[in-house]
Amino acid sequence: MVTKGADFCFVKADGSGINYYCPISSISDDIWGAVNENDRLSFKVGFNYGGPQCIDVAPL
Repeated sequence: MVTKGADFCFVKADGSGINYYCPISSISDDIWGAVNENDRLSFKVGFNYGGPQCIDVAPL
């Protein structure tokens, strides 16, 4: 996780270095409070009208 806000974060993909938007709705509440900046996460990339974003986010 690169940056964490109140209800979103940005996650950097290994290898490509692309930062993906991650809304709080993509992470369960118990995990959201436990993860911090620089924590490693696993995720899938989904797409919506705003562009690519993280889905199915879990800590490694």
